[in-house]
Amino acid sequence: MVADNELMAVREFLDDRTVRVYAGFGTRVGAGDRLVAASDRLERKGMLPAVEAVDERGGGVTGDPVNPESITFTEPVRDRLATGDALTGARMQNAETVVRDTRVRSTRARFVRLGGVAGGLVEDNTFVGTNSDGVEIADAESVTVTETTVTAPGLLRGPDIGQ
Repeated sequence: MVADNELMAVREFLDDRTVRVYAGFGTRVGAGDRLVAASDRLERKGMLPAVEAVDERGGGVTGDPVNPESITFTEPVRDRLATGDALTGARMQNAETVVRDTRVRSTRARFVRLGGVAGGLVEDNTFVGTNSDGVEIADAESVTVTETTVTAPGLLRGPDIGQ
């Protein structure tokens, strides 16, 4: 179970409304999207104005959702952002993610990874035998883990674990 956000980083300002970004391969932004900003320490700064246009990496300016090289907003953002700030799509945020009543055994991946979530609950789960962390919570706010048992994390071994 993975709940994670694709983050972009503000690389530089091209003008008061346009920023050049570092964006991951799977990141898509289009006209009308709303982005949420956070500092380079991932302290939330809040919602930004709507996206007006996107200059596609390796392409031209478009309104369609694409992998961005630069993003132009409908209003100035220079006073709300700094170089290095993180941006993510508001509709892609994983608010109030719940992992409940799950039984999983023998995997080479983490059982649960919550990254960039705003509120979450991991409750009443049993995880046995993973080749990684049992539960990873990164850059998240207000996540509660209760009544969850993780056995043999980081090690696949034995006749019925990992075979």
